[in-house]
Amino acid sequence: MEFFYNNKQIAIHQRSFKQGIPITDLKHCPIKHQSQAESTDPENIKEQALKMGESVLAWVTQVLEDPNTKEKQRLNTALGVIRLSKTYSFARVDAACARGLFYKNFRFKGIEDILKRNLDSTPLPITETPKALPQNHTNVRGSGYYL
Repeated sequence: MEFFYNNKQIAIHQRSFKQGIPITDLKHCPIKHQSQAESTDPENIKEQALKMGESVLAWVTQVLEDPNTKEKQRLNTALGVIRLSKTYSFARVDAACARGLFYKNFRFKGIEDILKRNLDSTPLPITETPKALPQNHTNVRGSGYYL
């Protein structure tokens, strides 16, 4: 679609044939709307998360890629954790996200509770790999037994 003002073309927009789906050029939006759109872009959220730590990035990526949650809710959850850096240090938020990843807790409230209760400072439980069973004892017959 073309838009004219005083017989001069001022804008061209791609026409959407899907009903109710707007196509917006951010250059034509007010400055506040542009900054809002940039702050809710998943790639920008991931960049901010990376500045805070690897665990924050992993946690935010997991939240943003959850297919069972609506997009707006995913963005709000991720932005909430990013906003926690205003109250807590990057290191604490990173440790809280590491704990959240360990326990598969991908709720904002979960990360916030970890920080409020100072659980980020307690070490995570160590998961031990199961020991290999001994293979040479009298009860193990081996492949030669079946020949």
